[in-house]
Amino acid sequence: MISRPVFFAMDFEFENQILGFIGSEGLFDGAERVLAAVSGGADSAALLQTLIRLKQAGQIEVELSVGNVNHNLRGAESDGDSEFVAELGEKLGIEVLQCGVETKTYAKENKVSIETAARELRIEALCKMARKAGAEKIVMAHHMDDNAETIIHRLVRGTGFRGLGGIWPRRRLAGLVEVVRPLLCVSRKQIEEYCGANGFKWRTDKTNDEVVFTRNRIRHLVLPELQKDCKEDLSKILFELSSKAQKLYRMIEAEAQKAIDEIKIDDGVEKIVLNKQGLARLDRLVAVEVVRRVLVLVGSGERDLKQEHYERVLELTGSGESGKVIELPDGFAASVEYEKISFYRNAGKTAASAFDKVCLNVPGLTETGGYKIETRVFEAGGTDIERFKKEKEDIVEWFDADKLHGKIAARSRKEGDRFFPLGGEGEKKVGKFLTAAKVEGDLRDKVFVIEDDEKIIWLAPVRASELTKVDSKTKRILEISLL
Repeated sequence: MISRPVFFAMDFEFENQILGFIGSEGLFDGAERVLAAVSGGADSAALLQTLIRLKQAGQIEVELSVGNVNHNLRGAESDGDSEFVAELGEKLGIEVLQCGVETKTYAKENKVSIETAARELRIEALCKMARKAGAEKIVMAHHMDDNAETIIHRLVRGTGFRGLGGIWPRRRLAGLVEVVRPLLCVSRKQIEEYCGANGFKWRTDKTNDEVVFTRNRIRHLVLPELQKDCKEDLSKILFELSSKAQKLYRMIEAEAQKAIDEIKIDDGVEKIVLNKQGLARLDRLVAVEVVRRVLVLVGSGERDLKQEHYERVLELTGSGESGKVIELPDGFAASVEYEKISFYRNAGKTAASAFDKVCLNVPGLTETGGYKIETRVFEAGGTDIERFKKEKEDIVEWFDADKLHGKIAARSRKEGDRFFPLGGEGEKKVGKFLTAAKVEGDLRDKVFVIEDDEKIIWLAPVRASELTKVDSKTKRILEISLL
């Protein structure tokens, strides 16, 4: 949360600018603790020091933890960065969580660039640290120049108005944790001047100067050349452009969701069907966003989806050919059948987490479908149920053992699954629940079922069942953890 702004004197103009951005974007709304991602560079050093100053001044009321990821790309220098962050946290009296990842191995095994591998591993590690720290948000140090590089990079690859939105101030990851970026309103130059003026030390990553990486080429070669022809700061111009594009996207997004609700005929675990004529009548910008959102909802990633794919799908609305199929990246497809357009995972493709029904060892450990599932049963007396609900991780759930019947088993989702979600008003189709809950992308693909002999008790790791929840009358508790 953020308190009523009482701005500092002009000596603290940098902090005031950040404070205003936090407030206008609602970056810390609803958060009691945040995890600041600190690499040791000037950007993240400035981020951490600014948050501490604002907190000490009573301008923000969140508790702080630090998350640091060692990508193991620069040997002793990478280790030195992590040691620097650990020492900084100790000096400032802030909890520091650290994690090492094998970026090169991941890049090779998944056939992605080092940049992509580092980003994906970093996000995954920070999400785990945020859960461990009890933080609702991850705070990253992306700034105005990072945003400019992102926009130029997307323009080179090909993008639409959504891509022109650049780096968003807020972004929810897999429905579980939100990333916020308070420094987007300031430039790299401002950050380094702020650190220098206040005597804040930082580490320098020499690989940032190597133009072998795309972003570095844009930073060191492309943007300086473009800046020569600009009378104003190009990064600021692009920041204003991205802000306008984001506002436009929010309007389009609202219209697209409204349209989906109106023209959707059916949805399931991995298939959504829309009315063809309904899609054809939509404004082109709204129609493209409808296609994008529907593909994400059926489990498709967005990395390989381009404007040409959306256009090919929309061509189906004018096709009189029933049965025509459009192949899409990562094993997904769209097809037309009379007045329906269906979006789904190809018949020959199955979710990476697909597995047959396996009974769990209760108590004990069971390995299935790429998961390690641990269970234990204990007496409810003396347990603080409300505290557990408030502080628990998404990978752990409690169930009233006396409301369970027969054996407990785990399996992949299947068409027609229904369950009674916790806090809901009745039974729902699993597919419709996931759509309504806006569970997208990778998380939707990983969701699986834990059930007893009569019903689904947990749509793991998203939502437990109302029918087996623990309450003040619970005598025995079954705990299930995903390891």
